[in-house]
Amino acid sequence: MVAMKPVVEGMGLDWSSQHAKVMRHPVLSKGMQHIAILSTGRTACSGAHHTRGTFPVAASPS
Repeated sequence: MVAMKPVVEGMGLDWSSQHAKVMRHPVLSKGMQHIAILSTGRTACSGAHHTRGTFPVAASPS
């Protein structure tokens, strides 16, 4: 699985706009999976659940 937000932001694009476009796309929307991630570090967010939009690596264009 590839977390898409860091990839999209790394290209200088807005994540919320790109996420909306992916979710409207007839093929890409089927590949997008939202995964809950539990933070375990010593930060203000420790124990918090975060959701990440991911794609399977096999669905990524080569």
